[in-house]
Amino acid sequence: MTLDELLTSLERRGGDTPDTPGNLVQVSAKAAQTGVCTPDTPDTRQHISAEVVVPNQGTTSQWWRFHYAQGDSKEASYSPAATHAEAMSGEPDAIKAEPFEPLLRQPRAPLSQEEEAILLDWLGRIGETDEVLINAMLHQCQTDQDARDFFIGLAEQ
Repeated sequence: MTLDELLTSLERRGGDTPDTPGNLVQVSAKAAQTGVCTPDTPDTRQHISAEVVVPNQGTTSQWWRFHYAQGDSKEASYSPAATHAEAMSGEPDAIKAEPFEPLLRQPRAPLSQEEEAILLDWLGRIGETDEVLINAMLHQCQTDQDARDFFIGLAEQ
């Protein structure tokens, strides 16, 4: 059956559905736009971009931002740093992932001797003796208010 025969057959039937207009004009040679319907809005099309940008597969990052078909996004951190493939394997519903650098909130004041003592005491209680790791954590607490709040919160538990 040719397309013309199919259209003629449909016009004769008159069995339109609410989503099928009864006045078939012409069939365009131009491809239709792609879109999806959600369960909540089955008649409302949402445009989904087909463009998928994949970073260099060798790119590693500690921070990845995931994007999903519904338009949501999520950020995650990995230690040690993960490749694009490793990050995507943990988020099977993500359609895209991109590495990013988080914005750091600068501390309001330098790390006090009291705060440093609290942190060093906590590290001793959990058995952390790696000087490189200890210095890295202290440096992060000196430059990132969120890290400082997090680690001091752990230490005070």
